[in-house]
Amino acid sequence: EVMQGVFPRLPAELPSVLGTEGCGLVIAHAPDVKNFSIGDLVVSRQWGWGSLSQYVVVPAVALRKVPSTVPLPVAALLSIAPPTAFGLLRTAGVQPGDWIVQDAANGSVALAIVQLAARLGVNTVNIVRRAEAVPMVKEAGAQHVIVFPEDDTLLLEMVKQHTGGAPLKAAFDAVGGPTGAALLRCLNSGGILVVYAAASGEPIPVDSTLTMRKSLTITGFQLDRWELNCTPDDLSQMWDILLELAAGGGLNLPVEQQLRLGEGALAIVEAAKPYCSGKILMTL
Repeated sequence: EVMQGVFPRLPAELPSVLGTEGCGLVIAHAPDVKNFSIGDLVVSRQWGWGSLSQYVVVPAVALRKVPSTVPLPVAALLSIAPPTAFGLLRTAGVQPGDWIVQDAANGSVALAIVQLAARLGVNTVNIVRRAEAVPMVKEAGAQHVIVFPEDDTLLLEMVKQHTGGAPLKAAFDAVGGPTGAALLRCLNSGGILVVYAAASGEPIPVDSTLTMRKSLTITGFQLDRWELNCTPDDLSQMWDILLELAAGGGLNLPVEQQLRLGEGALAIVEAAKPYCSGKILMTL
């Protein structure tokens, strides 16, 4: 999306080194930095552009130390999808026992939602486009997975079969178009549709009458903007929960393959495949 120019945030200058997520080892720090040691494994939400590099300079206040029990592939994927999942759940205001529905359930953010929601006691109904994607979502811990029907008007009844008729408080949409509209129809009165991506490239056709009758809310989500409205304590709590979950083996995102940093061209080709089954990681 960055290379295509459609990502919400793009490099200010070109040419630019890509990469906004990853993990790394501390190899040096300023004399006044006391809470990190040489060799610590760290992750950050403020890599800026250029995390696909051998060396990156990052403010110490922007780093989080990763527990030694967290595998490197898990640590490398901690800075985007899991915080996005956390922010989406917070934006929706869900509580233990609530039900949510989400599309693109085999995507990294959705898989993180499945695992984080389980930790928070929130129930999920997960929608995929292809039957082949169902095992991946269930492996992440999802109990309720639906293959999106050809007739999208059938989705509501299919969701109800999984919830037992329990109200749906929130829906998370990463697709847009008719799929987003189908999610909106699934919501109960007072529900919220949170849009965080638009994989189809199509706008959501909103039923104004339904939205008014059910007092529904439709809002967008972008991680950087959400974090700007968080207090330092909010972000510390988020990282405490995510790192605890990762350290206990409860936060795993699929990795399709690992390549060397010098294989960037191949990584771009692999990541652009229409049915990539996981992230492409690059190592030194």
